[in-house]
Amino acid sequence: MSRVSLLILCVFTIAASAQITVRFVPTMGNTTLQLTTGVYNCTNAKLVTITMLKLYVTNIQFLNNNTVVWSEPHSYHLLNADSPESFALTLNAPAALQYNTLRFNVGVDSTTTVAGVMGGDLDPTKGMYWTWQSGYINFKLEGSIPALPTRSHEFQFHIGGYAAPFNTLQTVTLPCAHKSDVFIGMNLQHFLDGVEINETHNIMSPNIKAVHAARLLPAIFTVQTP
Repeated sequence: MSRVSLLILCVFTIAASAQITVRFVPTMGNTTLQLTTGVYNCTNAKLVTITMLKLYVTNIQFLNNNTVVWSEPHSYHLLNADSPESFALTLNAPAALQYNTLRFNVGVDSTTTVAGVMGGDLDPTKGMYWTWQSGYINFKLEGSIPALPTRSHEFQFHIGGYAAPFNTLQTVTLPCAHKSDVFIGMNLQHFLDGVEINETHNIMSPNIKAVHAARLLPAIFTVQTP
């Protein structure tokens, strides 16, 4: 291939792609989450402090009128509130892409899990992998509430499980305007209200409680107007 042809190919490739940034914004109610230092009130609990938030966002897709028009290859992202930059996902999508819906999973699917331990954000050293029998933790939320009758008044939700009857993978589908920056709110208060935190404050393995808690997750996500 000549240098001229190679240059034309490179220019065409650059022109044919564009970046879309999907920014996840964790909140408690209408307040942006402040890890460890923030104190919040939920419907069923007062003085809530969040000390850990991690979750997997995977299989990101854009749809146009219910038809998938683009899927991110090798789409596995670990969002970690200790690393705020992890909540901004840069996607290299086609420049001419037309879409009106964003879809993604919360968690790691069974196909990926049974394939064995991975690297990158799926590396077990990230603290989101149990064992080969149980697989990945899809969503991890920890914190404290003074009124809880637990050690140090702490709650822990490690939501995972990839095999029936305890498959906790959830799919989120949101209407989404065509923009280079997409903001997705994550209202953790909806989750804590839904699990009835005063009664259920510790889930640490795949079980029916984890399944019920996982079903609350899609509702915490909404498209925001920046």
